[in-house]
Amino acid sequence: MKNKSQLQFSFDGQKLVGTLHRTRLEIDVHDWVEIGVEIVHDVSRRQIWCLVINRCTHNLRIPNDAPLCKVLLDYCSTLEGFDWKPLARARLNSAHAYSICWQRSVPALSAVLA
Repeated sequence: MKNKSQLQFSFDGQKLVGTLHRTRLEIDVHDWVEIGVEIVHDVSRRQIWCLVINRCTHNLRIPNDAPLCKVLLDYCSTLEGFDWKPLARARLNSAHAYSICWQRSVPALSAVLA
């Protein structure tokens, strides 16, 4: 039986959508400013790492056990400058931590804001 309070994700290659009950958050890939990885622990103290999209604005967290996580990692591999080292460290680290894997370059960000 599916947990009704669980956030559901979808990604079509252009837009990431997170849905919980009647709340829906959509983030177009052109609006992604930062992707990070964060270590958290669930209620049983089991370590989980999450991809975090736009931590300072949207703060959308996709846990590593979500079916969409692999799809997003495949997409991340196409982003110029994506750094896999924080993700590798997250898998080995047991402490709560956040590390940036990718940030949109300043010229690209300026073009989006113009």
